[in-house]
Amino acid sequence: MPTDPCYEYAVRLSRQTLEKKIPLNKILDHHYPEYYQKMQETLDNFNRKSPNPIQCTAKCDACCHFQLASVPMEAKYIQYHSQKNLPKKQYKYVSHKIKQVYAKEREIEKRFPNDFIRQARVFRRFKIPCPFLNADRTCLIYDFRPMICRYHNVTSSTEHCYSFKDINKVTPWKHPDIMVTDVNFQKFMSQLYLNKPEQGTLNRLLLENGF
Repeated sequence: MPTDPCYEYAVRLSRQTLEKKIPLNKILDHHYPEYYQKMQETLDNFNRKSPNPIQCTAKCDACCHFQLASVPMEAKYIQYHSQKNLPKKQYKYVSHKIKQVYAKEREIEKRFPNDFIRQARVFRRFKIPCPFLNADRTCLIYDFRPMICRYHNVTSSTEHCYSFKDINKVTPWKHPDIMVTDVNFQKFMSQLYLNKPEQGTLNRLLLENGF
């Protein structure tokens, strides 16, 4: 089984924060970027050894029209680095887009209360783009994009991803252990630093974290 440098880093960082709580700005500036880099190394390593490698390519934006789940600490990390790296005008524009998309999320939630699968399908059918999706089909926050964007890949032809009718032909690249480990770590960090471990939609959490 390939090594998982992301898991090893998460364990070390968890121990460090329990021994002596590291300041939040240091976590966001230094440790979280390193953690995400380790996740990318882990995924790249798994993909190199996989008999069915991922087929996703640059400017393949099919997955950029899904409703994303996240945790408060990740949303804080994205908001923090967006504010540092995006031009002020662009940051303000993205903030406006996040509010618009969240309003649509709320409309869908009201139509189908407590039916999360149907909510996600309606969101997908309406082809609502991610607020960070640029006009040229690139990601404005690619270097600090969410974890789900990193491990949500496919091994089937990307052409199927663009057709709602072909959704059953899409073969996700499965690695549930990595995903579960990441969510548990992110919940731990969210509880420790923000006192909010609950998952939610990325757009809602971004707004709650000051975007």
